[in-house]
Amino acid sequence: MANELSGVKGYDMTIYLNGVFMPIEEAKVSVLDRGFIFGDGVYEVIPVYSRKPFRLEEHLRRLQHSLDGIRLTNPHNNGEWAEIICELIARNTGADQYLYLHITRGAARRDHAFPSPPVAGGEFMTEGAASNIFAVKDGTLLAPPKDNLMLPGITYDVVLELAAANAIPHEVRRVMKEEVFAADELLLTSSTKEVLAITQLDGKPIGTGKPGAMFARLHALYQNFKRDVMRA
Repeated sequence: MANELSGVKGYDMTIYLNGVFMPIEEAKVSVLDRGFIFGDGVYEVIPVYSRKPFRLEEHLRRLQHSLDGIRLTNPHNNGEWAEIICELIARNTGADQYLYLHITRGAARRDHAFPSPPVAGGEFMTEGAASNIFAVKDGTLLAPPKDNLMLPGITYDVVLELAAANAIPHEVRRVMKEEVFAADELLLTSSTKEVLAITQLDGKPIGTGKPGAMFARLHALYQNFKRDVMRA
C-alpha cells in the first residue's frame, strides 16, 4: 500500500510515505505501483488555515467514499489519520497549507478490481474534473445533487450553507445541459480554488462574460467564513 501526504506550501518539505515521515527529496515510489501504471488510487486535498485542517471529518468521510468506490482498503482509521495529519502540519512551515493525500493499491498485480462505471442517463450537469459546478439563473443558485454521479465537495457544502444562512435563493436538483448554456453565471468550487467565476463555456461567454453579482457575493461570504470560522 502506498500512501502519501504532503504540505504544499513551504520549503524543506516533509511528507509521509508508507508509514515514514521523510524529506520530500528522499521519497521514492515503485515504477510498478498501480497508481503510477494504471492511475489505480484516490486522492484528497485538505486545506489548512492557521495550522488547523479544514473540516477534517468531512474530508476523511469523502476519502472513505472514494476508497469504497474502487474497493481499496483504507490503510488507517480516522484517529490514525488525524494523528498523521497533525504531525505533518507541525513538521512543515506556514500557517496556511494544503495537504495532498494519495492512496494507491501498491505494486502492480494482475487482478483489476474496478467497479462498473455508473450510467449517467442524460446530459445534465454533474461536476468538473476536480471541482463542483454551480449555475445561476434569475438570481437563484442551482446545484446538482450529491449522488453517485459526482464527488461531493467540501467547499460545495460550505457554499450551500452560506447561501442558506444569507437568504440566497438556491435549489439542489438536476441542472440540464440547456440550463447550463443559458445560465446568467457559472461558478466553480474546490478546496484549493475556493470560489471562482466561469466566464466562458465552449468559447462562448456566460452571461455578460464577466464575473457576476452572485460570484461577488459568495466569494465575499466565503472569505468572511475563512476569517471568522477557520482563523478564529
